[in-house]
Amino acid sequence: MKFFWTSMLVVAAFAACNNEDYSGPDRQGVELAVAVAEGTEMTWKASDQIGVSVVALADYASDTNIAFAYDAASGAFSPTQHPIYLRGARQEIAAYYPYRGTENEFATATPILTTSEYQQPEQQTALDYRVATTIATREEPVACFTFNHAMSQLRLKFVADSGNATTVAYAIEGLVLNGYFDASKGVATLNEKDSSGKLSLTAEQMEDWLILLPQTASLQFECLYNDRVYRGSIADVTLVAGQCHTLTIQLNSSNEVQPSLTISMGESTNWQEGQGGSISSEEDK
Repeated sequence: MKFFWTSMLVVAAFAACNNEDYSGPDRQGVELAVAVAEGTEMTWKASDQIGVSVVALADYASDTNIAFAYDAASGAFSPTQHPIYLRGARQEIAAYYPYRGTENEFATATPILTTSEYQQPEQQTALDYRVATTIATREEPVACFTFNHAMSQLRLKFVADSGNATTVAYAIEGLVLNGYFDASKGVATLNEKDSSGKLSLTAEQMEDWLILLPQTASLQFECLYNDRVYRGSIADVTLVAGQCHTLTIQLNSSNEVQPSLTISMGESTNWQEGQGGSISSEEDK
């Protein structure tokens, strides 16, 4: 069975992930150890599981989508059922998070919903799909992964020209909020049959962070601040997988009849780890 990974190939950091238990080749093969490369800023908890597969070799059909659970004490992952044994000299190893499906069979269309209720901090971790590939050998049987994010991160910064309130209720239209994650390819895609939806949220401290499907969209904003309604739009916002994008929303109150918004797109950066924002959900409309 052959799997095609379109995510960036990450070279193994063997120097950071040593296996001291290797004692030479054997007839069964060498058991694969799984670790996360040193220096990564991603955080893991004891309940986290990843799916690990040997890529593109027919004789590894039984080593597809094998569940590995995180061990907080060692900082490594261990198989929950049976291990993977390396029988060839050099193998590409792929992984993704969070684990879906069953062993020996990929979940190729896991539904993703990025609606308002899933943008709350305690729910956002379930949207943070991560993918990685690396190389392992019989001599260095450690899959040392550096994970990339399959989703896109959107930071919203609200700036008011008057008033001292620190809370903004806002709605965004124009985003496709429904999609799928394909574990066999390591990509998140839009549900092409789904029309754009509406997010209705409340941002504390004039800033929020959203996790969204990669896409290009024209967005319409409506904000409620200091009992006044502000409206504005921005065209062709491109959200790239693994990137953090910043929108600055200026609340212009000088027009007493019709307050307005000025929305500007900042520079894209790498994904900002540990950011979720203080987001409370209102009913999606």
